Amino acid sequence: MKLDFMSKGLNTLPECSYDPLEVTAFNIYNNTFEQIPEEAFEMRHLKDLNISVNRITCIPDAIDQLGELESVDFGHNQIKRIPASFFSLANLADYVYLHNNQLKELPDLFGKTKKIMYLNLSDNQLSELPTSIGELQELLELRVMNNKLEELPASLNQLKNLRELYLKNNQLKEIHFDGSRCEWHKVRVLDFEDNHIHSLGLDFSILQRLQRLNLRNNQLKTLPKEVGQASQLIELDLRSNHLLTLPIEVLELKQLKRLDLRWNHGFEKPEWFEELAKRDCVVYL
Repeated sequence: MKLDFMSKGLNTLPECSYDPLEVTAFNIYNNTFEQIPEEAFEMRHLKDLNISVNRITCIPDAIDQLGELESVDFGHNQIKRIPASFFSLANLADYVYLHNNQLKELPDLFGKTKKIMYLNLSDNQLSELPTSIGELQELLELRVMNNKLEELPASLNQLKNLRELYLKNNQLKEIHFDGSRCEWHKVRVLDFEDNHIHSLGLDFSILQRLQRLNLRNNQLKTLPKEVGQASQLIELDLRSNHLLTLPIEVLELKQLKRLDLRWNHGFEKPEWFEELAKRDCVVYL
């Protein structure tokens, strides 16, 4: 059964009749709870826990009592740490949302939650990601926007099922991965907008399914000619960089439909842009 107290203005659970062992989904979204209700830890068959948009400051160690949990939404709270016991939840296999909290660091235990497919860590205060994040072999989507990341762990390129990576608004200066070890064969979206990236070292020969590459508002002066190897690229956003020209290998992007180069002051339009126009590729200058 589902126990739903969404948007009720509650800070404690009202009295009601239910068998906690029959509850499989518990939702207290958008209330004023300051801690996870103690009653939740009696729901031993709980699979879906949503405590988002409250005033909760911590996840208690007792979270490991909910051993059947498959998905959790802890977003939009005031959580400062994730207890080690959380990573013993071996059945987590759908989403883990920890966005909009006050996390400054993560324990290097994420590798234990090997089955999760969607991980949202956006809008925290993270300066680094744990190396073990590369062990999340089922991960499809990773969001770490609006943090303080200065570099990425090399293990990130081992996420062989990753489809979408969002790293907007961090403090990244370089993107470099060892191409011989990169497993990003299924990546479709890479979003690096609003960083300080001046050097881009991606193995585009691996990125054969990449459709959208967002590098808006960075510090790129050149784009590597290897970008032409990303054969399925549809959208390339280079707005607000320091580019003066582009490599002619961009013409090899036969699927390209949108190229944004606005606010690259001093950029000189190459003659071969006419070929892009013939393919119905919209170029913004």
